[in-house]
Amino acid sequence: MNIHKTHSRKELLEIIEFFHFPISDCEELNKENLILQMGSTFEQIPEIIPDYDIILVNNKEELKEYLENPNQDKTLSVNQRNKIMRKSKRIINYCKNGYDIIKSSFCSLNDLLDQANEVAEYGNIPTCRRAIKLLNMDIKIPYKIEMKMSKKVQRELDIKKQTALMYGTSGLVVKQGKVLVLFD
Repeated sequence: MNIHKTHSRKELLEIIEFFHFPISDCEELNKENLILQMGSTFEQIPEIIPDYDIILVNNKEELKEYLENPNQDKTLSVNQRNKIMRKSKRIINYCKNGYDIIKSSFCSLNDLLDQANEVAEYGNIPTCRRAIKLLNMDIKIPYKIEMKMSKKVQRELDIKKQTALMYGTSGLVVKQGKVLVLFD
């Protein structure tokens, strides 16, 4: 098993502890040795306890897939993130200007869709989610763009949505008008 290098040592130690990997003195190992030990002991584990809080895996195969793929929380450098944010903001600007390609900085609808598909890869970033959500309301685009996000972020959004439905968002009422305040 090849564990992807984007997983941090701290995260790997949490996985070892949670899933009870039989690795002794894992705290003393550096990241490279930790990856080697995890790879060799992974096959010794018969089954794992499903995790519904940290990385959201149900079985051993899902854990293997999670470890072999890049860590979705740490895939972007600062420059890459800024580039994606600029593209997202350009898409939001297009949407705010009435979905008019002439009023935007895009040359064509294909240029817009190319950038939107690139932005949709980073659904863990809230600005990217907002940009794609607004763009999907445009009737001129030929297909709906699907966001790609980690299971953890998807679960957090689902919980947030359920909480909003249960408790509502109409807790604050603002009344306008004149107010007379007297001091004694």
